[in-house]
Amino acid sequence: MPSDHGKFKLNIDAASFAEICCFGIAIIHDHIGRVVFTGCVKILGLFDPLTVELLAIREGLVLVSNFGLQIQILESDSSNAVSLVNYATDGLTAMDLITEDIKCIMSIKVWYMQLHSQKWK
Repeated sequence: MPSDHGKFKLNIDAASFAEICCFGIAIIHDHIGRVVFTGCVKILGLFDPLTVELLAIREGLVLVSNFGLQIQILESDSSNAVSLVNYATDGLTAMDLITEDIKCIMSIKVWYMQLHSQKWK
């Protein structure tokens, strides 16, 4: 799904490894699908897959906020991560706190964002 003219789409993916690290990958596309930026961040720690996805979403949002890009669509292959961000959380688990960070970053900027999951085949 492409973004509107002048707006961007942020694709997020994450991977974790037994060597106590994980990677978050961000790919930013313009309105016609051209890749305009890619980035990767190494996060030290041992996390479950859902936490890794949430960390990748947070880091991707921080990345694009530093560039001042208007993100219309944020896409992740983790429907569980998307559900956590789309719905209220009120706990104090690591996932709840990361989710609240994501919501806070999204509220600081004037985000016009559709957050959804995409399963690649």
